[in-house]
Amino acid sequence: MADTNLSAVLFKKGDMRLVERPVPEPGPGEVQLSMRKIGICGSDVHYWVSGSIGPFVVKDPMLLGHECSGVVSKLGQGVTHLKVGQYTLLSCCSCNLDGMCGIP
Repeated sequence: MADTNLSAVLFKKGDMRLVERPVPEPGPGEVQLSMRKIGICGSDVHYWVSGSIGPFVVKDPMLLGHECSGVVSKLGQGVTHLKVGQYTLLSCCSCNLDGMCGIP
């Protein structure tokens, strides 16, 4: 897997850029995914056009494309319920721990 990843980053209303970002190693209890498909949903468009959605306002750079699927590429320490090569999808929720949500 590459050391960097091309990401859609929203910096503020109307200012979205493709940015090369480092790919972090998975920590304990985490997995790394090689993304296969990423969707742009209504909330992504709303953030881009309006800079907010409901009470959530873009104040810091924000990654877009939270509806996605991929293949497990690395396992962090202690992960036993998934395996490298397994397909999975992510589903975002409003708990502010979006990076922690996954469905095998």
